[in-house]
Amino acid sequence: MTEDPAPRVMPSRPFRLRPPVVPENDLAVAVARALLILLPPDAVFTGWDLSNAGPVEGARKKRLGCIAGWPDCGVFWRGRVVLLELKRQRGGVLSDAQKSLHPRLAAAGFPVVVCRSLDDALAAVEAAGVPLRGRVMG
Repeated sequence: MTEDPAPRVMPSRPFRLRPPVVPENDLAVAVARALLILLPPDAVFTGWDLSNAGPVEGARKKRLGCIAGWPDCGVFWRGRVVLLELKRQRGGVLSDAQKSLHPRLAAAGFPVVVCRSLDDALAAVEAAGVPLRGRVMG
């Protein structure tokens, strides 16, 4: 019978407390809920779920005229349009389609604001001149 070797002690890494990364869908829900409450009554908020569930669905959406890289949601108010692209705080990057389309939208007079938090989205809406009826408490 052989003896077990001495247990290996792994060097410890410094502990870092990091805030959780909110998934994009959770961010989209938070933005939708907040804007549906905070926007003026004559403003319209909508989201677009253009994600593909596979090649058949992608082909169907393409035939319908859906554009790859379209922003996640938008606010329409008295001739103003605010297009929001929602991304995770860490690890959320624009796709190649978004990198291509967003400058085209901006050139057409409809810039897209990339938002990584609810606060970013609310600030973008207010910066575009759309008044909000309150604040979100953190």
